[in-house]
Amino acid sequence: MRLGRAIGRYFAFLVSSMLVGIGFLLAAFTRKRQALHDIVCRTVVVNGSAPSDAVVAGGGVMPVTAGVRALVVIVVVVPALGGVLAGIMVPRVQ
Repeated sequence: MRLGRAIGRYFAFLVSSMLVGIGFLLAAFTRKRQALHDIVCRTVVVNGSAPSDAVVAGGGVMPVTAGVRALVVIVVVVPALGGVLAGIMVPRVQ
């Protein structure tokens, strides 16, 4: 990776972080498992144990990991449950 692309990916990573993790969630839904910073910089994180033929052919990308699933829970499920609980508790408190 060239220096300019690495620096660009770093700053795009910061943008992905500032968007409450939504930039990272893209990795769960794109075919090549690319997050926002990978799409912006046209990079792909490959599985180190994949055969080189699979990497060149576009396969061997990293699988969706437990970290991505945990991020989905934190960003989507927890706020939804908080909203439901608030909808139940606020009228009772008032």
